[in-house]
Amino acid sequence: MPLEKYKSIANTFNLILVGCNSIENGMPFEQSQQIANILFSDCQNRLPINPQQQIVAGFSGGSKVACNLAMNQHFFSGLIACSGALFENGKFDKNMSVVSVAGINDFNYHEMVALEKSVDVTHHAFIETDSTHQW
Repeated sequence: MPLEKYKSIANTFNLILVGCNSIENGMPFEQSQQIANILFSDCQNRLPINPQQQIVAGFSGGSKVACNLAMNQHFFSGLIACSGALFENGKFDKNMSVVSVAGINDFNYHEMVALEKSVDVTHHAFIETDSTHQW
């Protein structure tokens, strides 16, 4: 759904969007990280990806996986965390750009605010909407 939803943005800005349906909520982070690493490796081998411009993103539980990957795989230049956060102070690379998004009526809103307050990177934006838990 998100790939289809943001296809026009990817086309406008000449971006490659890649999605994964193999990672699920409740899956151990080690397993999700292994699946993600296989996906990233496959993409590197088949697509013209600039390694300096790789951004990991996710929604809800997928956002928590993306946060975990961004903290532990320092080849990402950015993170887009939507309606779900997982973080440890000082674990994000200082040069990483972080965009966090949450609706004020989202049940994960408070963890997104906590992420926003704790992220210590050079470029960070917190986008607050009036929505609930949705893309």
